[in-house]
Amino acid sequence: MLDRIYEQNIYLQRINVADTDVTDRTIESVKRSRSRFYQDAAILLDRYRQLMNHELDSSEARDVLNHTLIAPANTDTLFELYWVFRILDAYDDVEYRVLTDSRDSPSTIATWEQNGSRFVLSHDATGEGLSFNESIGDEEIEPDGYLYRINEVLSRWQTISEDLLGRGGSDSLWGGRPDIVLEQYQETEDGEEGLEQVFLGEVKYTQNSDYVATGLRELLEYMAFVKQTRTGDYVESADNLLESVDVKGLLFVDELSRETSSDRDEDVKIIQYPESPGSVL
Repeated sequence: MLDRIYEQNIYLQRINVADTDVTDRTIESVKRSRSRFYQDAAILLDRYRQLMNHELDSSEARDVLNHTLIAPANTDTLFELYWVFRILDAYDDVEYRVLTDSRDSPSTIATWEQNGSRFVLSHDATGEGLSFNESIGDEEIEPDGYLYRINEVLSRWQTISEDLLGRGGSDSLWGGRPDIVLEQYQETEDGEEGLEQVFLGEVKYTQNSDYVATGLRELLEYMAFVKQTRTGDYVESADNLLESVDVKGLLFVDELSRETSSDRDEDVKIIQYPESPGSVL
């Protein structure tokens, strides 16, 4: 609708906005215009700039955002953020973070404290103290077999890529970045902060069962391979692998044509829109 209005308005079409700088002085001048339309436009632009500079209090920011049209460029991302906030609905005293490129952790959506634990929720990221990467490293490799051959492939790929393309390749066997990561930290006896539990969410905006199955495999891989950055150890022990003890996970999908619940007591579940996941940790 906005595009159509713009295209049909000959006066707007004549405006050349290239290399135009609307200064703060210009905004203040327009606020004194005799036209109410221009006054309101200048006030809104001024408040928008304050919002972007984090200079508005919560009530002012909420008023601006209530009158702001947001058109997401990527529907999949919007669906991921929908589940982020469905999860956050289950927790009290959530402190939201403003996402900017200048932040140390631009992917951190919210942090909060509850029952002596600190929670950090991130979107499309590896979290605050986690790693999702696997490489052969110093592991002993049998003379032949899968690891031996994949190591040869990666080594040859790096050499050829450097020679022919001028760029090296990664020696990573596996790597990824979950859609949703929720970390729970708790103070240890020695006064330091230790990782208590991790929740991983994978989101697939689809009604296709094959794509859902792909998402389920990705989720299980994240749960199995997630490590602590500080120690390099896997978060979930081998004894509890994929048993949702220290690492829990859910797959979020669009509404499917079939039920995804099971009589089996599975900790890893598929949540369909618009079901609520509730508290995940």
